[in-house]
Amino acid sequence: MIKFLLFCYVLPLVAFAEKPTEMLFAPHEYDYTKNIVSVEAGSVLFFSSVGLSYERSFSKSFSIRGTGGIIEKSDFLDGTGNIHSTYPSGAVHGVYVFGNEGWGFEISGGVQYVNVIPLNGQNNVFLPSAGLGIRYKPVTEGIFFRAGIGTSVSIMGLGVGIGYTWRD
Repeated sequence: MIKFLLFCYVLPLVAFAEKPTEMLFAPHEYDYTKNIVSVEAGSVLFFSSVGLSYERSFSKSFSIRGTGGIIEKSDFLDGTGNIHSTYPSGAVHGVYVFGNEGWGFEISGGVQYVNVIPLNGQNNVFLPSAGLGIRYKPVTEGIFFRAGIGTSVSIMGLGVGIGYTWRD
């Protein structure tokens, strides 16, 4: 777990320290990439998830991200680590980015849909969710990277995503 945290948070901060401040963020005269497709994975305690995301930027700082995937629940307390349940899920988030392109910080909020988790007698639930993370989005098309912390109700987890970004 410590290696995961070092990879996701310390290495990008070292990359910040090596570049002059004016190079951290794209100059305003550049157009910005408007589309991102990425694969994301995360984990917390007995839950892990994997999903496919599409993000559409409406300005250099604001975008909408939709994610579809699965959540798996395993139980390491029984000594087997077997997967006990798999739940389809989806989420829609508004994303605000500080730093626009290149390295930046993001904050997101939205709603997550989870199927077949019994909660107060309901099998299909919509839960509020939020996230905070760092990301690398190139000025021109290219490889996109994101690492962050996400939360839904009282569950908080770490996740990473890698994908591709391009202009229209």
